[in-house]
Amino acid sequence: MTGQPALQPGPWMAPGGCFRADESVFGPASGLLEGVAVPVFGDLVEWPGTCVRRPANLSPGNW
Repeated sequence: MTGQPALQPGPWMAPGGCFRADESVFGPASGLLEGVAVPVFGDLVEWPGTCVRRPANLSPGNW
């Protein structure tokens, strides 16, 4: 990981952005795990998916 922002602002972005900086990337319908931090749109460096429950019928490498 380089620590560089995953998304660089550009002319295609809406003024002020489409999402609030404190808005969660994953919603409750994603099967969130309790006690694991949910990334927010204001975090431009990394959006880890560790807060999302893995489907029971798939191994971690296949989902």
